Amino acid sequence: MIGNKRNEHIVLEIKVMNFKIPENIRHSVIRLWTEGKSRKHIAITCGLGQHTVSSIVAEWRQNLGNGDAEALRELGINMKRTGIDTAALCAQEFKISMIMRKMRFNEAFKSFISKVYEQCQKVGLASDKIGSYLEDLVYFHRWQMH
Repeated sequence: MIGNKRNEHIVLEIKVMNFKIPENIRHSVIRLWTEGKSRKHIAITCGLGQHTVSSIVAEWRQNLGNGDAEALRELGINMKRTGIDTAALCAQEFKISMIMRKMRFNEAFKSFISKVYEQCQKVGLASDKIGSYLEDLVYFHRWQMH
């Protein structure tokens, strides 16, 4: 029987290393790491040892590439600092991207939309009104054609 906490932690960690960590736990470790959480916080949250957390992150970094992994972590930390909800933003951008792909928008259309948005910003038109203004323009054009 092991009497002190440090040795119990080591024994538990060795037992964990003998088993494959479930994918959902691995994903949680990586998500928390990219959010900038400490190794200790991740270990406590996921019920793992700190060395196991380090091993999971090291394996992920190796598979992804150290530079990319660090860039993702930095992005997550900065987005958190600015109050941006990463998951919601990614979901929204993905949805928009899929709609554009389904409608077969090309780079010329994307460029056109960017230019319209920039010009509206320059003259102080509210971005949430752009769609309405474009509809009015199309209606006006059709009216003149008749």
